[in-house]
Amino acid sequence: MPSKKRRRAAVENLAARSGYRLLRLETGTEQPEAVGLYRSAGWQQIPCYGYFKDDPTTSCFEKALTAATA
Repeated sequence: MPSKKRRRAAVENLAARSGYRLLRLETGTEQPEAVGLYRSAGWQQIPCYGYFKDDPTTSCFEKALTAATA
């Protein structure tokens, strides 16, 4: 099974090749490993949105994709 870092990178690469330029995600504040993984990969923490907007147990992130990502 691929590592979490390889899976995350594969998703980012697929999205970039498919024409996406921005990815957003939500993770729980009780998942420090996930938060660390996203931050170490260049994801920026953003204000939460939609369903998660007022949930204090949620952290939201986004990452701009470039041609180099693909």
